Amino acid sequence: MKILFPFVGDSIGGSHISTFTLLNCLKTEYADIKVDVLVFSANDEFKRHALMHDIHYQELGIKLNKYSKFNIVFDIIKSLNLAIKYLYREDIDIVHTNDIRMNLIFLVASKFVSTKHLWHQRTLMPRSAFGQRVYLLCDKLVVISNFILDQIHTSIPSNKLSMIYNPVESHSASSNELLVRKELFAKKKHTLAYVANMTQQKKPEFFLELAKHLTKIHPNKYQFIMIGRVSDGIKETVNEHKKCGDLDDAFEIAGFQSNMEEYWSSIDFLISPAISEGFGRTLVEAMRAGVVVIAYNSGGHSEIIQHKYNGYLVDKLDVKIFTSKIFLMENNLNRYMEILLNAHSDASLKYSVTRHANKIVTLYYEMIGDQ
Repeated sequence: MKILFPFVGDSIGGSHISTFTLLNCLKTEYADIKVDVLVFSANDEFKRHALMHDIHYQELGIKLNKYSKFNIVFDIIKSLNLAIKYLYREDIDIVHTNDIRMNLIFLVASKFVSTKHLWHQRTLMPRSAFGQRVYLLCDKLVVISNFILDQIHTSIPSNKLSMIYNPVESHSASSNELLVRKELFAKKKHTLAYVANMTQQKKPEFFLELAKHLTKIHPNKYQFIMIGRVSDGIKETVNEHKKCGDLDDAFEIAGFQSNMEEYWSSIDFLISPAISEGFGRTLVEAMRAGVVVIAYNSGGHSEIIQHKYNGYLVDKLDVKIFTSKIFLMENNLNRYMEILLNAHSDASLKYSVTRHANKIVTLYYEMIGDQ
């Protein structure tokens, strides 16, 4: 069975990391599956991550535009012939797409050759009439959370649709590491982290407000770090707050980091205020590493966090409510350790790569069986 994974190549995000994780599992655990990776035009960031994950690929040399209704039509026309030729020449059985531009381009291309198409929806479902129907043309549709599943308002055959959580293969803290965290928790300054690309959906300004609030009521007690792609506007805002004394020098902007392991070891709380998150990969990574998560009760967060069991969900973006959860655990070490251990256990089992790959491969065989 020959599976093609095409990528645009102009960005790296959580969906790419999840796909790379699946790719490596398929290559090492499934001898009867041959994986092909095709990149339209790889930028430096994509090249670094592909090398880091040992992903080998062929490059088409076509640079696609940023997604928009006009651009995608233009890109389909521009790349369709090469995509069709590639599918035919390489005798691809299934094309597995993971990005809206790849989904649409290969949805069209696969219709010209005897190639099945698995559409992997990793972001919010579109609300338009076209967006709610176009995926009906694929052979299989996979969504990454029940939250995304609930956004499908079009009738779709049950044998075409599957919900499969993303795999997470980040560092999992050892029992000794978790015990060390407990010992240090009562002694050291606590570090609060925001880990996400700083877009409007991810609400980076809320983390700034939370940091300002804690700095005001408890000066020099906490450290703050923001990790992710950052805009100049956020940097300027942070510098202004520091000049005014609203934030101190303990507030750090680390920017995008490809290896989070060294950061998780020093972080105590992950603050996740994102709205309508499709899944929440960072939450799972934090839980595996032994970091307690306090998240806004929105999107896929509620499928990862069980309130008061393996983390905290907050129904309102209110800095005082988020702060109260931090204080609650600081004042109850046993409660903190209970949350930490439950989170670590859940995240290590529920989002295993093997479980994810088995479900995906089952779909592959169903698709070939249909053929």
